[in-house]
Amino acid sequence: MRRFCQKIPSTAEEIATRQLLQEKVRHYEQVASQLLADDSSTANGASTDPRSPVDKRTFFNEDSSVMPIPVPSAAAAASPRSASAALINATASQANTKLLQALDLDEGSETQKSIAVYMEAAELYLQAVRAADASVHSDSAAEQICLVMKRRLENTLDRVEQLKAAPASKKAVVPQQRVGERTSKNAATPQIASTSPTVSSSSLTKQEIAILKQSSMIASGLFLPWTDQDAVDISAAALYPQALYTDPEGFLPLSDKQKLRFQKWARPSEIVRIRQQHGFTQGKQTPVMVVKAVTPYTIKQQYVTDCSFIASLCICAAFERRFRKRLITSILYPQTSQGDLLVNDGGGKYVVKLWLNGVARCVVIDDFLPIDKYGNLLCSRTTDTRAGQLELWVCLIEKAYMKLCGGYDFPGSNSGVDLFSLTGWIPERVLFAKDEAKVRDFETHPERAWERIFSASSFGDCLITVSTTKDITESQAEAIGLVTGHAYAVLSVVETKDGTRLLMLKNPWAHKGWKGPYSSGDLASWQAELRTEVGYNPEVAAKHDDGIFWICWRDILKYFQNFHLSWNPSLFKFRATVHGSWPSGQGPSDDSFNVGDNPQYLLKLSDAAIRQKATIWILISRHVTKQEQEGSEVSCSSLLLSGIISFGAAISSFSVPYCRNVGKGLFDYSHPSE
Repeated sequence: MRRFCQKIPSTAEEIATRQLLQEKVRHYEQVASQLLADDSSTANGASTDPRSPVDKRTFFNEDSSVMPIPVPSAAAAASPRSASAALINATASQANTKLLQALDLDEGSETQKSIAVYMEAAELYLQAVRAADASVHSDSAAEQICLVMKRRLENTLDRVEQLKAAPASKKAVVPQQRVGERTSKNAATPQIASTSPTVSSSSLTKQEIAILKQSSMIASGLFLPWTDQDAVDISAAALYPQALYTDPEGFLPLSDKQKLRFQKWARPSEIVRIRQQHGFTQGKQTPVMVVKAVTPYTIKQQYVTDCSFIASLCICAAFERRFRKRLITSILYPQTSQGDLLVNDGGGKYVVKLWLNGVARCVVIDDFLPIDKYGNLLCSRTTDTRAGQLELWVCLIEKAYMKLCGGYDFPGSNSGVDLFSLTGWIPERVLFAKDEAKVRDFETHPERAWERIFSASSFGDCLITVSTTKDITESQAEAIGLVTGHAYAVLSVVETKDGTRLLMLKNPWAHKGWKGPYSSGDLASWQAELRTEVGYNPEVAAKHDDGIFWICWRDILKYFQNFHLSWNPSLFKFRATVHGSWPSGQGPSDDSFNVGDNPQYLLKLSDAAIRQKATIWILISRHVTKQEQEGSEVSCSSLLLSGIISFGAAISSFSVPYCRNVGKGLFDYSHPSE
């Protein structure tokens, strides 16, 4: 590389090539010097502090006016976190734990108990505010944290006031119209929500529109870009249905496990009748979208190998329940103007908003669901059987995603892909380092991983799932209560007063929980003080295996391979999305030496952005024409790509200097954690 750089360039192509090689030389020099420094410090007997790699920046965003950037600099990552940051994080975590307990009590109509726990949460939020206030002068992020905690404190106190002021008969958290019930003819007609279009053709070039149209047709069907008019139309039609809808593309292919018990496809009303005939329910039963409120605790995976999708669904439900923001119920239609989901019994048609191939897509399904001869659902569902009602939201969202992927005979995916499809949030994968002493470029030091995950959980705006390794045998996994190569939803992340690090996980199967330290069977670890602090009773938990368990951080590192994080795009003040293509004939046939002729984008930062050390996240998504598992080979003659750039400061220009055709290109990937 150095010899080539010493040549005098004679063409524009050689100039571009030399610039790229010079950048590579500088990169390799930096890596080599770092390795030499590490070796030197080890040889001299220098000890490394496992708590060192952190520069605490918090991520929670209650509204668009607060935009902390959730990425530490490389230099700051090597310094130990301050005591004030640790105190704020720990206090916020304890407050969030109390808030979850209060929500449980609130939803269970235990008003007086919930008020008491809400007040405990408020006191902890107040402590976090005071700690952040005291750190404002020494920590620039503390001011943002303080604002977030103040809003959380205000929201908690507002809820307490609502509960105290409500009449005794109305203190349960139940909407005026039960979610999922159809409006009777005598009731007032609900208005249909209408918002600005998600996709505006005026903001896209002709080439981008052509690319999005081209990638609308995949093997499993046609999925056009979403517009909010679709939501308005389906919601209006649900109020006055003319005829029952049947998907013209027919029924979805079934998985092998479904085929073993499959009896027929049936609509919800028929499923209820079949179950009544077999004596599984008593009295008048009705299908509903949501029995009371969405919750991750009742979701159960069945008969379909979509554990990562169900784990993603669980964590979305947990976020909606915890932060009272409609994340998962907002993608399913029809709805009322208040956002209540409607059962479309008379029409049988539903629309789900899912992200694929660069934009949100419109996935239309009917309400036929696979059942066995007793009326039991052969798909994922909820275990909530209060009043024997058939809850539909999980079944319908899963069916829409399975249609997008080609059927219930789903080969499997990963949570990063699934969460992006459900939310459009920016995915990131955190791989654990196998050797803490030698962390490779694509791995994250365990201590750094904990700091990031703990902060992300404490302040919101991040969805987290974790996957087990395949390195342990089936017999070993059975002995410890885990499933190899399996995705789990992360419901809570806690660091206790004495420094114990715990995570609450949920197995999408809704059974088969962890059997090791801090499990429900390990009573020795659950001393009275820890039980009170975390809000957990192992004796009660042991009576019912729902797949939810606590596990310590050291066992996460031992038995799990990686985390999938999905970040709220609103964390960034600016965002640009580009859709393009990379024809197979463009660029050199072998670009291992010269990438200058490949299509690429040039990003120029403004002076202000450079001074602020603006963080840039770049996400590239390859458009697919069929369901593909992670790591599959590209088999098409042209790559269709969508790139999303998110950043926290203004960028002066965005141009394409090397591309033969404007709009075609590929971003250089920059890992979000760097």
